[in-house]
Amino acid sequence: MANLEKPSPYLSASFPSKLTFDYMTPLLWRGFRRPLEQEDLWQLEPEHSSEELGPVFQANLFPEGAGTKKSSLFPALVYSYGFHFFLGTAAKVFADILSLVAPQSE
Repeated sequence: MANLEKPSPYLSASFPSKLTFDYMTPLLWRGFRRPLEQEDLWQLEPEHSSEELGPVFQANLFPEGAGTKKSSLFPALVYSYGFHFFLGTAAKVFADILSLVAPQSE
């Protein structure tokens, strides 16, 4: 379990720091110099913890009153994480298209 006395630097980072992931620099350098240990990591933000995300996903994967209806992963992901799910999908599709249209060196 992550060190509960080390809050995430994301919580106090400025907007430009969040945009450029500059708040991660000390951890990245530490990981470059030596393998990271559990004590090097900080606590997750509450909204990113499984305690917050799990019940929402479970409720969408196995809705009450569905009876014996089969559960489907894709709709559960969309209902649980809609915006973030589609944003990640759009970024992946965009990156794939760019890799296909990029000039190939011979």
